[in-house]
Amino acid sequence: MAYVKENDTIQNSSNPINRNGILSKAESIINGERQGTYGDAEDSFQTIADMWSAYLNTEISSEDVANMMILMKVARNSSGVYKDDNWIDICGYAALGGEIKAAKNAIHVQFEENKKITASIIDGLKGDK
Repeated sequence: MAYVKENDTIQNSSNPINRNGILSKAESIINGERQGTYGDAEDSFQTIADMWSAYLNTEISSEDVANMMILMKVARNSSGVYKDDNWIDICGYAALGGEIKAAKNAIHVQFEENKKITASIIDGLKGDK
C-alpha cells in the first residue's frame, strides 16, 4: 500500500470525506494500480516480514506486517495532524491483513482435516490385519 497523493484526497474541503469515501478509496488503492505495481499483497508482505525478521532476529509474519503498518498510521494520527490517507491506508492494510490471515486459516483447517482423514485411513488399515 503506497501513500495517497495529497491532491487525491478531499482533505480541507467543505465536504469532508466520509466512511464510504474512505472505504472506496482504500478499495481502489489495494485492488487497482498498487496491485499491478507491487504484485500480490501476500507476497509483498511476506518479503517485508522476511526482511524485518532478519533485522530484528525474531519471527515476523505477513499478517504482523499488516498490523504494524496499521500501527504506523495510528502513530501518524497521534501527531494531531489530520490526513485522509492515514485512515484510508489503515482500512487498506486491515483488508489485506484480514485476507492474508483468512487464507492461512483456510489452509490450516484443510491441513487438519487431511490429518484426520489420514489417521482414520491408517486406523482402518491397522484393523484389517
